[in-house]
Amino acid sequence: MAARGSQTVDRALRHLLAQCRTCRRGCDALRRLSREAQHPDYVIVLTEAREAPTLWRQLAALPYPSQLAAVETDESYQRWGLCRLLQRLSGEAACQDPESARRLANLAVRIPPFLEPAYHPDSVRDLQALSFCYLANAWRALREPHGAADAFDVARALLLAGTGDPAVTAEALALEARLLRDRRELAAAAALLDRVEAIYAAASGLGEDAKGAALDGGDSERAAKARLHRAWCLYHLGRVEEARGLLEQTAEQLDPRRHRRSAMAVRSGLAWCAISLAAPDTEARLAAAVQRAGQVGDDADRLRLRRAEARVDLAAGERGLAEQALRAAAAGFIERDLGVDAALSYLDLAALYLREGAEPSFFHQLSADLLPVFFYPEVGREAMAFLLWFQQACETGKLTPGIVAAVGQAVEGERQPSLAWWSAPQIPSKEGTGDAGAAALG
Repeated sequence: MAARGSQTVDRALRHLLAQCRTCRRGCDALRRLSREAQHPDYVIVLTEAREAPTLWRQLAALPYPSQLAAVETDESYQRWGLCRLLQRLSGEAACQDPESARRLANLAVRIPPFLEPAYHPDSVRDLQALSFCYLANAWRALREPHGAADAFDVARALLLAGTGDPAVTAEALALEARLLRDRRELAAAAALLDRVEAIYAAASGLGEDAKGAALDGGDSERAAKARLHRAWCLYHLGRVEEARGLLEQTAEQLDPRRHRRSAMAVRSGLAWCAISLAAPDTEARLAAAVQRAGQVGDDADRLRLRRAEARVDLAAGERGLAEQALRAAAAGFIERDLGVDAALSYLDLAALYLREGAEPSFFHQLSADLLPVFFYPEVGREAMAFLLWFQQACETGKLTPGIVAAVGQAVEGERQPSLAWWSAPQIPSKEGTGDAGAAALG
């Protein structure tokens, strides 16, 4: 970089990269940093990548109002690398702590206006656009769709005035697709994610027909993550066979050691696809998912797979084991304050009892067991109305598979979409058919 166009240095570098494995590793590392920073200048990327963690530690020690003042008044915090770090931290926090994600994104939004003239104005607009995208993502996680939509509107205007860098576009589209997914506009979200994957394929020198082939480095991982989210959308659109194919491609490209949660989502998705399709490899897929959840998952991940195990047990004729699995899952969800998952587990039990022609006392007990669910704030007003309908049907002996399916659909709609869960298919009747109203749960 210091040679600034020297042909001699350029030839020497090409020679070193061709002959020396260590040089190639170093160059690959610089390219990864450059992609993460969304900046082409390796000197800036390397310098600010080293500075950013220290700057963030200093900033994080301050109260939030002081953090806002610091990034606007102290030049030491007006750094490209710090802005990108704040964006990344916001994206990581969105699932577990949306309010922290919002604060981090707010800080990131305030830095770019201070970066000119040291940086090219078009590049600064790209960086500002991504900051607004991460702010929109935080609003999405906070279930504030109007705030998210407004932030994306600002981001799109900035992108139009920016460099047009496809990598920036792909990062923005991937975040916008999550908002569409949360609004249950799954077909539109899947279309955006398809564009994201195509951009990363083109960046790797591959054509449109090469999607799914082995991409290079970070582009391969980004394409795989976009494909994973697209598979989730297609699964919930009922295109299960297509989703399974995408998940199988993704499993080949994601390193489970580097992307533990994503790799677990792939295995869980493959297990649910196999159950939905009654595939011959269902038990093997489920065993792989359970193993992965035991290694890197949390209690909720493992409990959700108990619902999957109940379906496999029922298909194998093990009605008692299926009931035990569902009761254990429901109790575990209640203990961990996961009201929506608990309600869905009880609905699975109701479907099982209907299938087996259980005595009325079983349904009366289910109605009583469901009571704690009503005290969880995540179970919204509409879902509560459906659950009251379900309870009444249990008490009066008028419960049908169609009611169970309709209630399950309403309850499922209350929770925010996430790769952590895949909607369970309906438990079939013994004859393999339900009544006319029995649509798949979720």
